[in-house]
Amino acid sequence: MKTIYTSALCVLFIVVSLSFTSIQKENKTIATFTGVTESDFYSFKDEKNIEILFYDIYEDVQIDLFDDENKGKKFTITWLEKQIDEYDDDGEETGDKITVKSITSLEVQS
Repeated sequence: MKTIYTSALCVLFIVVSLSFTSIQKENKTIATFTGVTESDFYSFKDEKNIEILFYDIYEDVQIDLFDDENKGKKFTITWLEKQIDEYDDDGEETGDKITVKSITSLEVQS
């Protein structure tokens, strides 16, 4: 009987642990850097000429996209989607969340 309770408790622990874990899917694309927008989004265009905007870059990425030398270069971009607070025109939180793209890795294509 003790084995059944122990097994049930173990299964319950695993289920609860997994429910608190959010799995983020990494995405990867190849695109050309076109610059930084007025809103400080990083703008890229893919091979279909579709603009992709990224909200931010992880600190460990060594490439400075504010450097004009990087405009026009093709990159392999690894990125995640994340939720951030939405703000109105006065800078006040709206209470809503928006989904943005965040660059986790950036490599220059040769």
